[in-house]
Amino acid sequence: MLVGTMNIMLNIGDYAHHRSTGNVGKVVAYGHQIVDGVYLPTLKVEVQVVNYLHQVGVPTME
Repeated sequence: MLVGTMNIMLNIGDYAHHRSTGNVGKVVAYGHQIVDGVYLPTLKVEVQVVNYLHQVGVPTME
């Protein structure tokens, strides 16, 4: 049983956008891990565009 929410299944070669950091990268692999008995799908993403505005200590215009 898959627990959690996965809105879109990404394929190798697709681009992914990290909601928290704003970074964008290309999916190069995927797999899974089990944490506390819960199956969690994972992605390995090669970062292409780094959003420096969301890094700790960098001032933003918000």
